[in-house]
Amino acid sequence: MKHIFLGVLTFVMLLSVQSCNIDACINKSYFVATYNNFMKDLEKNHENYTEADWKSKDSKIEQFVNDCYPELKMSLTGEEKMNFWTKYVKYMIIRHGSGALKEIERADQASTVDIYDEIIESVDEVDLQNMLKEMYGEDIEEAVDEVLNQINNWGEKLKNWLKTKEN
Repeated sequence: MKHIFLGVLTFVMLLSVQSCNIDACINKSYFVATYNNFMKDLEKNHENYTEADWKSKDSKIEQFVNDCYPELKMSLTGEEKMNFWTKYVKYMIIRHGSGALKEIERADQASTVDIYDEIIESVDEVDLQNMLKEMYGEDIEEAVDEVLNQINNWGEKLKNWLKTKEN
């Protein structure tokens, strides 16, 4: 009886340890939630990361890109794909600063996923015009008009400045 109890206890302990390490790729909703939490933690705490922390984070982002994304890609919406790749680029910028593009290129070459193609494809799948209107409403049109007016004003000032330099 004692052996059975110890066997069951050992099994429960192994199961509880394993449950702490649930695969992020288990399903779409768990993947999206895990990835979003990973990025929130990164944005909040990255300034305090040691090199060992960064290596752990690099390993995790590689798992998201190379394991989870290909497995779950077909179940992701266009917006979810774009959010995934936008956050990936943000990770690379936070991690590598001005060297982010070179690191994305290196990661693209080393990855089973065509990262550049996936980024471009994710943007193509989303109707950016509708998404911007949903996010910003009609204010986006006013903001664009204001920017265009400022550009026209700068253009006029530049023309006037060039005319005064000619004389």
